[in-house]
Amino acid sequence: FVGVRIAVSVAQGLAFAADLPLLPVSTLAALARRAWREAGSRRVAAAIDARMGEVYWGTYRVGADGDARPLAPERVCAPAAVSLPEPGHWCGAGSGWDACGEPLAAAVPVARVLAGVFPHALDIAALGACAFARGEALAPEHALPVYLRDRIAKTLAEQGRT
Repeated sequence: FVGVRIAVSVAQGLAFAADLPLLPVSTLAALARRAWREAGSRRVAAAIDARMGEVYWGTYRVGADGDARPLAPERVCAPAAVSLPEPGHWCGAGSGWDACGEPLAAAVPVARVLAGVFPHALDIAALGACAFARGEALAPEHALPVYLRDRIAKTLAEQGRT
């Protein structure tokens, strides 16, 4: 959480100093765009290892212009609780597939998994350009981090310790 807050604060400071807006870009969407760029995948199930037996999960359709649009709200959940919003040829991407591949594959059928894929600056910049074209630029003071999880640790009781 601290790292995300610091990153947003730095971006806000730079944007204020340069009198520029900020553009919201999802890490999961960046994974989806990278899968499109590297493998031509148009439907991407992006998963990032969220630890604590969970994944950050998002499903996207990537357009011909490379814009990754969510098909359902992003969320954090157990790998067994993921779902695909529509049938079709899907590609999995992200560290969640590396860490939780078996339970994810059991929950959702994907044709291919891109192992070891992380968000890339090229894809983040391209998605920012798409957001700018859609008029989604924000004044720096309105740019806030989006947290899919509000807890970062299990309690002692949840860990089986008292």
